[in-house]
Amino acid sequence: LIDNGDPAGAEAAADRLLTVEPTSVDGMVVKGRAVLARAKASRKPEDFATARSWFNKANRIATEDPEPLIWYYRSFGEQGTAPTANAIAALIYASDLAPQDMGLRLTVAQHLVAQGKSTEALRRLAPVAYNPHGGRLAEQAQALTNQLRTAAAR
Repeated sequence: LIDNGDPAGAEAAADRLLTVEPTSVDGMVVKGRAVLARAKASRKPEDFATARSWFNKANRIATEDPEPLIWYYRSFGEQGTAPTANAIAALIYASDLAPQDMGLRLTVAQHLVAQGKSTEALRRLAPVAYNPHGGRLAEQAQALTNQLRTAAAR
């Protein structure tokens, strides 16, 4: 419902699910995403904080589920603010939990580069850069890999 432009409907559905199953991680993530959609419209910091609180609740229940961590990180971009160190750490952990997510790997590598951790970024980029089915992501990862290697050679 959120992706179809009905965050209010998604929030109502999440509320119904959470009434029946209060520890539903899916319900919490949908609720957080719906609140995040509302926050994007309102631009109120407290709405963004409320959305993040739902992602945090979901993460406390399912510590090995990358989705709440990814949405927690994304909430900062949706707000138009830089992610906190905690949000970046959440993103890195999400990437560890979902190594098959090539886009996530690339985003993590970009943050690692910004933190001056080029060696770690190269390690995380390799599966993306050399993915035979990687397409645009592989091209971006190859370009970043080449930039890092050129910088290291100087």
